[in-house]
Amino acid sequence: VDRTLAQLRHYPGGITYIHCPGWTASRIVASARQLHAKGLCDVAIVDYLQKVTLAYRHGQNKADALGDCAESFKIAGEQMGVAWVVGSQFNRAAEYAERKTGTFIRGSGEPHEKANLVLTLDREICDAERRDEHNHVIAAVGERAPEMTVRVDKNTGGPTGDAQLIMNAARFLILDATTETAPLNF
Repeated sequence: VDRTLAQLRHYPGGITYIHCPGWTASRIVASARQLHAKGLCDVAIVDYLQKVTLAYRHGQNKADALGDCAESFKIAGEQMGVAWVVGSQFNRAAEYAERKTGTFIRGSGEPHEKANLVLTLDREICDAERRDEHNHVIAAVGERAPEMTVRVDKNTGGPTGDAQLIMNAARFLILDATTETAPLNF
């Protein structure tokens, strides 16, 4: 956490980081609402859905409780007028799938059903080192490749489809691979 906070202090965009492991969706929403009221919340990012403590209602199963979390974030975003980005893990079946979609969200199909927009990010694991034009290793064997497929799997407000991006995770830079001719160490 300390390393993350130190890195965020140097970011020019003004990020407010709340470390909230074990919080419920309602507690996360309340914190975002407080920040928004102070002008400190233009977008809320939850990393990630499976870390949110579920608040089970009587007779509810895990899938329903996960769906309620997704619904809470969706409603808060609509009421606050800000985007909520909620990360999620894939289930094990996604490891064997050629094409990863939102139906592979870990826990159930509920978050996929509740969301207005579902994006999946897929980066292959390198079977050989990737080097930049200066011969620096940018991805070692077993690490994720810098090339990424972003799939708009569900979009209630527009089109779906795939896009190819190039990512430099160390600098958190992402470029459109089809329009940019950036080197891998951009």
